[in-house]
Amino acid sequence: MLLSGLTPNLMKILFKTVLYLLLFVCSTEAFSQQQAADKIQLSGYILNKDDSSPIPGVHILNNQSKIGAISDDKGYFIIAMSPADSVLFSAIGFETHTFVLDASSRSVNPLVQIKLNPRTYQLQEVDVRAIPTENQFKKDFLSLQLPDQPQLALPKVRGLKLADGIYTIPTGGIAISGPFSFFYNKFSREAREIKKANTLFGAEAHKKLYDSKFNAQLVQRVTGLKDKALEDFMKYCKLSEAQVLNATNEYEIVVAINDCYKSFIETNKMN
Repeated sequence: MLLSGLTPNLMKILFKTVLYLLLFVCSTEAFSQQQAADKIQLSGYILNKDDSSPIPGVHILNNQSKIGAISDDKGYFIIAMSPADSVLFSAIGFETHTFVLDASSRSVNPLVQIKLNPRTYQLQEVDVRAIPTENQFKKDFLSLQLPDQPQLALPKVRGLKLADGIYTIPTGGIAISGPFSFFYNKFSREAREIKKANTLFGAEAHKKLYDSKFNAQLVQRVTGLKDKALEDFMKYCKLSEAQVLNATNEYEIVVAINDCYKSFIETNKMN
């Protein structure tokens, strides 16, 4: 009865409005489904292919996002990925394995079982011979044909300048010749100021090096955390200065971040 009283123009406008709303709802639903499909939490267990025993300490790396993880004592792991990503599994004593999600899989949280093949290392043969006498050892040692050593171009060290009995060195420190050096370094105001400046400079250099090796950008790349979650994790995970500065490469820091991330997740679950 209500629609019968509308003019043809109003009916046309009403029909278009309803059609646009339906299209909007459908497109929004499709976009949400696509987003959900792009966010996958891959988890499972890593086993020895020979005896199906769990393999702890396996390093897992998403080749596209560069997010990493490590399997626990039971071989369990969890890592974020997209349907098109590939995940690399590597461990000492085992062959590397690359995992790609099955195109027919529609699971948002697939649980998989990864089996790694043990690797056999072929070592180069070594000829071990006993040396009968000390003279024979000396003879064999002197007859060794060693490779030519490269000529090292070492930088020249600037000489020390002597002025009024005080040696000045390039870094700004001072060393006094003569028997009064102890008293100078202990009571001189200039010596105390230079020592204080060197201490502050060293602390600032350590902080800059620490921030360059462990920062929010690296944590976000490893864990995928953003915004408030990233801020909370940075407050939770405070790697020591010695742990960060003594790391020989970024991989060691990534391993430490992953360990901290697992503890962070468990803590949030309990809360």
